[in-house]
Amino acid sequence: MPSTPAPWTDESIIQQHIPLSEESCPTLSAPLKRVLRRIGDGHNPAANEIASAAHEITGLPGSPARDVAIAWLASAIMTAGPTPEEVTALLQGATQRDGLRATSVDEVDGRPVVVVAGSGKKSLPSFNISTPAALIAATCGANVVKMGSHATSSPTGSRDLAASLSIPESVSASGILEQLRKCSFAFVPIESTVPSLNRVYGRRFHTVTPFSFGLAALACPLRPYATVFGLSHPKVDVATQVLTNFGFSRVHATASVNESTGQWADEFAMGSKTVLATLYEHNTVNTVSHKSANFVPVEPAPPPTGAQSPHRRPTGVFTEIITGQAAESRTNVVTAGTGLILHAAGIEPTIQQGQKRAHKALEEGQPHRLLEQLTGVGHDH
Repeated sequence: MPSTPAPWTDESIIQQHIPLSEESCPTLSAPLKRVLRRIGDGHNPAANEIASAAHEITGLPGSPARDVAIAWLASAIMTAGPTPEEVTALLQGATQRDGLRATSVDEVDGRPVVVVAGSGKKSLPSFNISTPAALIAATCGANVVKMGSHATSSPTGSRDLAASLSIPESVSASGILEQLRKCSFAFVPIESTVPSLNRVYGRRFHTVTPFSFGLAALACPLRPYATVFGLSHPKVDVATQVLTNFGFSRVHATASVNESTGQWADEFAMGSKTVLATLYEHNTVNTVSHKSANFVPVEPAPPPTGAQSPHRRPTGVFTEIITGQAAESRTNVVTAGTGLILHAAGIEPTIQQGQKRAHKALEEGQPHRLLEQLTGVGHDH
């Protein structure tokens, strides 16, 4: 006779019906159990409870209990609709063990500093757009700090691309500033700046979570003049407010959607519609929608029959763009991203003018020369 399934109590949720030893399933504190129980009962925990729970979870050894706990906490926030207060509390608690410290730097050698980061976890697939967009912006008057990580849901993450191109990594504020003085471009690996959180969170989630609303930028050791943040979710206003809560200024959060399929990407002007939220002074968020046709680009065309997928040769697509050899649609979507970066930095009054400047830089071969310069610079450990 088949056994009766165990009821879904908080203990059975945590242990997933698996008999675990004390070593593989650590004892959770009473406050964390209360938070998980409240979630199981359909109630949202308060912001202070979220922060405390996240802090405890990041200190647990690897186990099914830890993985279930972080998944439940993240799922509860997403299900109810993430608020800036909840996401801020989650990130504060989850990054506390990594002791994040940030240096405010508006300019280096008279050029504004811009951090470019994205949530990843896009459901609208594409080649890597943000990295070439950031590199081109560095040849157009901006000091660009590009945040990146290894791929989780995409074929190629920004860190994978940077490594395949031999672009050096910088993990400290001093190392980033040194790179900016040399090349006006620095690449920062997210996993290396939040190692404790990465041990718990990294490469475990394939869809947007509350961490997606700011972690990639928050991991930067600098607080720049402006920030461009891509989010694979329509609530870009939440990301803008979260980053402002952590001391970021002039935040521009953007997302693109294919309206016919409902797929989102953490890119600017990639799908049929783009959403852009900006926050300057007085904590006022301005959110606008653009039809991507305003910026010409279209979704990436499929490769020719029998050709290798562009996702299998990320450096090939990147090199085509940087050297001005790519298809017009791909070049346009990248230069639209550059236009946004230059506009956020105050270098160009409009995104369209920033895009024109990006096209000119490509025509003159400036991004390709910068890439050659970058690959000759040593790594900062």
